[in-house]
Amino acid sequence: MEGWGWVIDEATAFSREFPTITTRTEPKARRESEVTFKAAATAAVGIQRMIDAAALTKFATDFLGTDAKYKTNWTRKGYRQPSLDPNDEYDDNRGEGEGDSGGGGGGGEAPPPLPTQTKPYWRQSIDIKPFSNEHGNQESPQAKQQAAFNAKLKLLQAGSMTSEKTLDSYTTRFVLGAGSFGSVLLVNDKKTKKVGALKIIGKARLVAKSSAGNIIHEKDILFAISGSTPFAVQMYDHFQDAYHVYISMEFCNGGELFEVQSREVGRKFNPNVCRFFAAEILLGLEYLHNLDVVFRDLKPENILLDYRGHCKLTDFGFAKRVKAKTSTLLGTPEYIAPEVIAYKSYGYKVDWWAYGVLFFEMRAGRGPFSSAAKKTDLFRLITLGDYVIPDDFTEDEKEVVEGLLEADEDVRWDAANLRKADYFDGVDWGLLAQQQYKSQFLPQVKDDEDPVQFRTEETDCCGRTKPLYAAIDVGWKPGQDLWGETFKNF
Repeated sequence: MEGWGWVIDEATAFSREFPTITTRTEPKARRESEVTFKAAATAAVGIQRMIDAAALTKFATDFLGTDAKYKTNWTRKGYRQPSLDPNDEYDDNRGEGEGDSGGGGGGGEAPPPLPTQTKPYWRQSIDIKPFSNEHGNQESPQAKQQAAFNAKLKLLQAGSMTSEKTLDSYTTRFVLGAGSFGSVLLVNDKKTKKVGALKIIGKARLVAKSSAGNIIHEKDILFAISGSTPFAVQMYDHFQDAYHVYISMEFCNGGELFEVQSREVGRKFNPNVCRFFAAEILLGLEYLHNLDVVFRDLKPENILLDYRGHCKLTDFGFAKRVKAKTSTLLGTPEYIAPEVIAYKSYGYKVDWWAYGVLFFEMRAGRGPFSSAAKKTDLFRLITLGDYVIPDDFTEDEKEVVEGLLEADEDVRWDAANLRKADYFDGVDWGLLAQQQYKSQFLPQVKDDEDPVQFRTEETDCCGRTKPLYAAIDVGWKPGQDLWGETFKNF
């Protein structure tokens, strides 16, 4: 089988340096998603039983698909490998580009002749079960968060969350973002005039990519946490027609942290802004972990700013309730923890590794492993913890980085360590949780509806402007759902 020498060479080179790294069984089916990370994962694991070229070639072909398709540029998008853990009900491959700026197919999308799934997905994520960290004081904020979460789960279990809204309930302003699954629109509720972001996702694409369960799971998580924390995007409503599912969400018009940072001098924030953002993101992760929810895809693209400059986590497509450990290979390469690369079971500490990478990037303007020339170099540097802290970091900042980018997850820092760190000395966490601190970064917007931070046009090489996203024609399509009960629980 020709054309896979580039995979074989990288994997063999990596395996010579790390001969003891092992993996689980070979995935049974080829999945089409996040092209280049799959090649990186294949090369980085260095599977002992597949060191010979013929066996590795077969593995690469089964796992990656065709050579031509997967020789593309590496991206920062998240990737999910098919789960081999029977308890990972929601770890199907997400397909390409699903997220808050992805959605599903525009209008006129035709379903397949026969549905591939007709039964409702079993949603283990809405089961009410003991939390790993029960709080004795029922009046504590953490205990109240857990009680509110369980109350929302009971509503989901009752199945009484049917919305009366349709697409015709909104006035569309323009496209905020688009992906291979669909689009996110800036809309106004016709009745309340409230502005929001409406995520439109095509059912045909979701079924074709085996991702129907993922979007239902994401909706459940968003529903269960909305209104309980200011540090995650709020979901207003959700509904569906015969061809699409819809999620109405809070419009965070301060912009995406990735875009905001890219406009800063040196692509880095000043120390005060970095400290403020780091503190708020800490509270967002701490809230999720108190509910046994692991985010699993923390990066600047998945953090939004509201009009006052406060941080909100977004895109919960990878989030999962994990009481102990899970083992699915997923995430965005630059932010993946060493234990995930090594195919070890992992828990909430993977989020704190990603937090460490994010902190480093916000402060330095680059990632700690940005020196990697190739994908295998990146995974090797992560596994070794091989990074250099810039000279302009303070001793307190260095302590944070070293505590978080610790390969041993048992000693890796988490929220408890960070709260006590000298770096956050003087922070009143109670006031911060109530957003009583003024943000150290103020977006240049007039009010909470001003969309100026979202680009709607781009300039080509000749200086001509054109729409960044094509106009979409999505009309409300009532009628019989041709996928049976697949989306019954949405």
